[in-house]
Amino acid sequence: MGVAHRAAGSTDPIVVGGLAEARRAVDAGDWPAAEEALIRVDDRLAAGVREMALQPTSKGPVAHVPIGDPGVPPPRDEEPLSNRLLLVGRLAAVERARGRDMTDVLRILEAADAAYREGDRRRARALLDEAHERLDHAREPTGPDDRRPVRPP
Repeated sequence: MGVAHRAAGSTDPIVVGGLAEARRAVDAGDWPAAEEALIRVDDRLAAGVREMALQPTSKGPVAHVPIGDPGVPPPRDEEPLSNRLLLVGRLAAVERARGRDMTDVLRILEAADAAYREGDRRRARALLDEAHERLDHAREPTGPDDRRPVRPP
């Protein structure tokens, strides 16, 4: 349940009670009642959400300061774990273009992305750490040609 993921750690009695009601309805097979309970919980969670903003400075925006509610995850394009998944994936693509075998790294990244999409952030982070470590190991210089900087043609 995505709503349950968003509500994780909430102590709001309406949220906690609504989730329990939805779980009972699901267990009883009463899908309309479960949907109504989850909609109420979702509305309650959405009511407290504030927008996120960049912190401006005289040199332009340099820091991202989330001002949303602590229990509500930011959009995927503003979430650090998601951005790290993209970065490690791009680094693996560069190494693959250099001729290195990135099959294991890409397989682990796919599993990390799947875990992230399922809401299992702990597993996604662990898999991402493993992929990043393997990528760093694969990028270690193996000969004199690997130590030269890559220059554009």
